[in-house]
Amino acid sequence: MSPEYDEALNLARRRSVDKRRVLRLLRTAAAKGEPLAQNALASWYLHGVGVRRDFAKAAQYLRLAAKAGVGEACYNLALSFEKGTGVRRSPKAAFRWYVAADRCRDKQARGQIARCYWYGIGVKADKATALAWYRKAARTGDSEAMYALGISYELGQGISRNRARARKWYTRAAALRHVDAKRALKTFISHRG
Repeated sequence: MSPEYDEALNLARRRSVDKRRVLRLLRTAAAKGEPLAQNALASWYLHGVGVRRDFAKAAQYLRLAAKAGVGEACYNLALSFEKGTGVRRSPKAAFRWYVAADRCRDKQARGQIARCYWYGIGVKADKATALAWYRKAARTGDSEAMYALGISYELGQGISRNRARARKWYTRAAALRHVDAKRALKTFISHRG
């Protein structure tokens, strides 16, 4: 970690933050090739923190940080390609970057890879592979993946119907405060019939 990035982090953690100083430090560290500073700058440009929102500039910094193996940058770059935010929309590039994010241990990536396989986003649709990725994501605590598994088991989408497993996954997702899973579980219980 560069000294400029380290100082920027320390300043950013204070109650009253001098955003201009932090921004200068991040820019210096990013120019020196610090991937975490590049990722931080990307986030500032994505969300308009201390700078005017600029998706194209955010994408430039995301590319640099992602190529250096920053998982969050890979994930956000995938989102950018999927939505066409700051880059030309490309489902195939989005899928590749979700996979890269998973390799870099980004916790959100597995659920997105599953969704890509389920709906054929940048990759050929494959329900069995999607369900395998949803299971991987669910094991890491992804409530959206748990909810998706609950739906799949309840409706028999891509897998044999199994009410007990549907309830299990809805319950796990609801325990993590997933709003739709809570609703589904209430409906599921009231329609035992």
